[in-house]
Amino acid sequence: LLMTKKLYDYLTGRYHPDLVPIKNSDMKLGHHEMMEDLEGLTKLLQAEGFELFILSGYRNHLDQLRIWNEKASGARVLLDDAGNKLDVNVLSDKDIVKNICRWSAIPGASRHHWGTDIDIYCKKSIPTDDYQVQLIPEEVSDEGIFGKLHLKIDELISEHKSFHFFRPYEEDLGGVSPERWHLSYAPISRELIK
Repeated sequence: LLMTKKLYDYLTGRYHPDLVPIKNSDMKLGHHEMMEDLEGLTKLLQAEGFELFILSGYRNHLDQLRIWNEKASGARVLLDDAGNKLDVNVLSDKDIVKNICRWSAIPGASRHHWGTDIDIYCKKSIPTDDYQVQLIPEEVSDEGIFGKLHLKIDELISEHKSFHFFRPYEEDLGGVSPERWHLSYAPISRELIK
């Protein structure tokens, strides 16, 4: 299959024609089709006492490049496999790249470029007003501050056949670390991954 420049630009975050604002957020999605399912998920979670909040949605190439460069320079936290903070000043360039790739895609290779993927947490679970959400394994483990949210989402994913979100980084396959906070909209993202 020959890839057109337009499709290449779309998949790599350089072009997205119709971004959709997410209610009560400054984030956007890439597809109107997702909104109904996202609102349905939000309502199901609200009924269980959770307040779903999207920390990250659509990200263009430059957004991903900024994240990458901030981690490489130490301006943004760089984590090891377990979610522990690393000091970029004592790491080799190879180790910096390896550790960035465990948590962040190379610019042009992020699923967030497609507008189908979101990073989430429960706003009601934040312990203090000055708490900074980090989206690290400790926060989303079953015992973590967002653990109950993710246990409920696991339940919803397994119970509702019409539920169209899934966890693309559920297992550690040696590339990206497991990201329990990362959901993807299956009807579109599964086609794009091809």
